[in-house]
Amino acid sequence: MDNNLGVPVVDPNALVNPTLQTPTPTGDIQSILQAPVVDPNLLNNPVAPITPESIDLDALFQAQLEAEMARQAQIQLQQQQAALAFQAAQMQSAFDPTLLGIANIVQPDVGALMAQQNVAQNLALAAQLPVMPGLPNQVFIPDTVPQTGIIKNYTNYDYFYGRWSKGSAQRVLSEQWNAAGRTGDRGIATLNNRYLVAVSPKFGKVGDNIDVCLDNGVVIPCTIADSKGKDAKSQWGHTFGKAVDVIEWETLKTSQGGMMIDDWYGHKVNSIVNYTA
Repeated sequence: MDNNLGVPVVDPNALVNPTLQTPTPTGDIQSILQAPVVDPNLLNNPVAPITPESIDLDALFQAQLEAEMARQAQIQLQQQQAALAFQAAQMQSAFDPTLLGIANIVQPDVGALMAQQNVAQNLALAAQLPVMPGLPNQVFIPDTVPQTGIIKNYTNYDYFYGRWSKGSAQRVLSEQWNAAGRTGDRGIATLNNRYLVAVSPKFGKVGDNIDVCLDNGVVIPCTIADSKGKDAKSQWGHTFGKAVDVIEWETLKTSQGGMMIDDWYGHKVNSIVNYTA
């Protein structure tokens, strides 16, 4: 509508939304505030026409580049996961011969290996600790001391029962052994599940509980039933030729042939731990 001056008459009841290019009632203020702002550079703009001038080529290229980088990252992640899965399968096949079709592989006793390692570590740590009264004392036998290893050097404990001097520690211990039922194991007298032995006074006194630690990690629980006397020419024990026997066994009514210690035989004593000294 034009007035007489040729100037268009604006309808006061309507405003023009410059973004939507559609009239909006003046009374609908909420609609004005919530009207979406349309970016004419967007390709999916339903209002602005798609023309070469309306396309932001830099933004489009950046979006394509980011999409390609994301795809490459996904491919790299999948490759890494596949490589890890292959390595895991290889490691498992090293312990499971059935995965390789090999049935005659002898599996290592992991528990035994760990036990031996723990014993060795404990012995190494104990060697660094000072000897303290009231705590387990450990005496290591130097490598320079020639040993026979564990042999069947013994005293017939049955025979000596009742022959120890009255009031002696040997007599008291033998009475305890008799009261416990004269127990034994491997042909050796035992008391409270510990083998009765005779050792040099260097390792303790009669009645002391000791652990005999062999060079292969085996620990033999023992109780000192007798001390080696002047007949022991070495501070470490009896000598046989040029070698020292550290442990003498207190046996039952058996000879050497009745002692079942083949799994200990020949192994050297690494150290002796005294829990009573």
